Amino acid sequence: MPEQFPIIDQQRYPDAARVWLNNLARVSSNDPLELFERIPSNRISQTPIEFAQKILQLNQSKLLDTLL
Repeated sequence: MPEQFPIIDQQRYPDAARVWLNNLARVSSNDPLELFERIPSNRISQTPIEFAQKILQLNQSKLLDTLL
């Protein structure tokens, strides 16, 4: 993880990092989708929803693969 983005400082706060990563590991791809589906269709189309889903999944994977 680049130093300019110290999201979770595992060395200084290992317990906090573990808690947040464990929470992140429990987030399914369906969880954010349920939130996006609450947004009225006149505010967001399917393409941005799919894009956001992929970005969230990619970031989740990177964090979990790198930090766990």
